[in-house]
Amino acid sequence: MKRILLLLTTTTLALTACEDKDGRYADIHWYDALKTWITGKVPEKYLEQQLTSEELAMLEQQFTVRSPTGSYLAGRFAQSRFDWETASKYFTEVLADNPGSIDLERRAMALAMGAGRYPEAMDLARSTLKSGETGSLPRLFLAIETLKSGNYAQVLTDTQKIPDDGISEFVKPLLKAWASAGTGKLDITQLNKNVVHFYHAILIADFLNDKTALKNLAMRDYTNIGLSTKSLHQISDIFTRHDLTAQAKDVLRGVPESEKAQLAEPVDKIDTPIEGVARALFDMATVLYQDYPDSARLFAQMSLYLNSGENDSRILIAHMSAQFKRFDEAISLFNEIDTSKDPQMAIRIQRQIAELLEEAGKPDQAIKILENVVDKTKDVEAQIQIGDLYREQEKFELALKEYNKAFSLLGDTITAKHWNLLYARGIANERLKNWKAAEKDLKSALALEPDHPYILNYLGYSWTDQGINLDEATRMIEKAVRLRPDDGYIVDSLGWAYYKQGKYKQASEALERAIELSPYDPTINDHLGDAYWQVGRRNEARFQWKRALSFKPDAELNKSLNEKIENGLASGTPSPSQTEANGSKFLTGE
Repeated sequence: MKRILLLLTTTTLALTACEDKDGRYADIHWYDALKTWITGKVPEKYLEQQLTSEELAMLEQQFTVRSPTGSYLAGRFAQSRFDWETASKYFTEVLADNPGSIDLERRAMALAMGAGRYPEAMDLARSTLKSGETGSLPRLFLAIETLKSGNYAQVLTDTQKIPDDGISEFVKPLLKAWASAGTGKLDITQLNKNVVHFYHAILIADFLNDKTALKNLAMRDYTNIGLSTKSLHQISDIFTRHDLTAQAKDVLRGVPESEKAQLAEPVDKIDTPIEGVARALFDMATVLYQDYPDSARLFAQMSLYLNSGENDSRILIAHMSAQFKRFDEAISLFNEIDTSKDPQMAIRIQRQIAELLEEAGKPDQAIKILENVVDKTKDVEAQIQIGDLYREQEKFELALKEYNKAFSLLGDTITAKHWNLLYARGIANERLKNWKAAEKDLKSALALEPDHPYILNYLGYSWTDQGINLDEATRMIEKAVRLRPDDGYIVDSLGWAYYKQGKYKQASEALERAIELSPYDPTINDHLGDAYWQVGRRNEARFQWKRALSFKPDAELNKSLNEKIENGLASGTPSPSQTEANGSKFLTGE
């Protein structure tokens, strides 16, 4: 009984160690904790207990015997946290204890590729085939290995051996078409199943300088083809390069004028089929990105294996790593990108790194990076980002100072491109109670973006909160709700506007909808409690106020809620509210 109790306590200890209290996982500690649960060394706290020598020997034997099960579980857990490097190492350990297991080889192979351990992935692909693997993935790995060697004829042979399944049906035609292009032949007849295939048919025709094929491909209607604006721009650029000027213009016919102004620089022509397949694998990764991040990472790494300069693949992996809170890995990936020939990309990368540092809870480091960018380049967006970082920390005086620097960089002349600067400075001034300056900035921002729901809401809510311009404020917020009907904060603003006008029944209905959309916001719960009180629903009002308290409001609202729970509201008495809760979040659309 004593030994069983010890093991159960060890289990609890290990699982507790797996939780990081601030939600940011260390690189490896919790994997080791899980592995310790199964196989690791005896924790010091147990060695300090008064155990007999027999009990201690039995416990040490239990924990020091190497167990594949521990490595297997730790590897699975690592992969679930998107730590492919650690997962790959653990499965290598498992495989060492179970050589020849196709299932383990298959998983270890995929993890090695996803972790960027390319030679190991290729060796495992060969091993799985020797073990009798019938799936497509190891054959695909080896096909791209052959492609990278430049043996395009052999790739055509190898492609025929890849069995047809969900993934290979997408990839095989692309691999075959690009390999054929490597031998000097145009073979795009099978590239007709989806828009990615069609896009690569154009890239291949461009690579082979086949103007006749491009003319035929240009006859398609591009207005509803489903390609991104960037891809359409690339196609238009290709047609222009081959003197198909009218067709190039037609490709962009369905692109909004606002997006045309933001189109990228002309793209470089693909120089080799290796680059072409790398691009195709990246395109596959983007297709899988939303619903199948593990598969997306696998294809993005295959893309990088073929072409280490395929920065879009590296950026995609970085974004996925950030989504799983693996900020150090994401930052490392961004730092690998060669920006020496693209100063604008260098700025964008540094701004992205600063954003990741902020998400990782390191705003001071983020600000230092942005300050360095501004010192070297005078980049306005980086300067605005510094102000945003201070604003998000509620350091509004510092935020205002940084926003004013951004105004100076623009020569104090703001165009529609930088409406967000007016909006951000308006928020900072409003929070500092500089209302005249805030109102001026918010009105100016609205003049540049008259249909922007966040500006409409922030200005309308600010007027409502002060009890001024209520009719106009209500119209503005109603318009914002029409533009963003599923935004709980904007719907709350509308309910509060009705409340301030004494329309308590309408206010209750709107605020009930706001609670459905944003159930855990203390201010919205507070507002609904006030509205319920005014329509005679006193018990429900106190319930909402108590609920608001449970969501940890700030000190001012906390005090107000406790007073209302104790004493209720006098008829028509408004509640203190927090403009910041209903406005500043809209700067980034949160």
